[in-house]
Amino acid sequence: MKPTDSDVARIQALARSFPSLKDAPGVDPWDPDALDLWAAGRDGDAEWAGRLAAEFVLKVWDCAGLDRVSPRFDAVFGWYVWGPADRAAFRAWADAPFWLGDLRWQEGREPK
Repeated sequence: MKPTDSDVARIQALARSFPSLKDAPGVDPWDPDALDLWAAGRDGDAEWAGRLAAEFVLKVWDCAGLDRVSPRFDAVFGWYVWGPADRAAFRAWADAPFWLGDLRWQEGREPK
């Protein structure tokens, strides 16, 4: 199952709601692999707040995260590191959560 244009628009809107992702590669245009490398510290100079926001957005995009190189999202650490605007973005998602992920599982791949 491939992501739809609507899926991409939703995830971009979520990513754009985090100020710490303002200049992150992979947000616009949407490229989860580029964002993943950036969050892992392999492409650019991501600050902790941005890395954690990227990890969160990638988790919403693909819950399984089978091919990710960035660490798994840690909500407690994110809350500790984020400033008020990033916390507000997370809180807005938590008030109306959505997931786009597990696409790979739907294609028959199982998590490791």
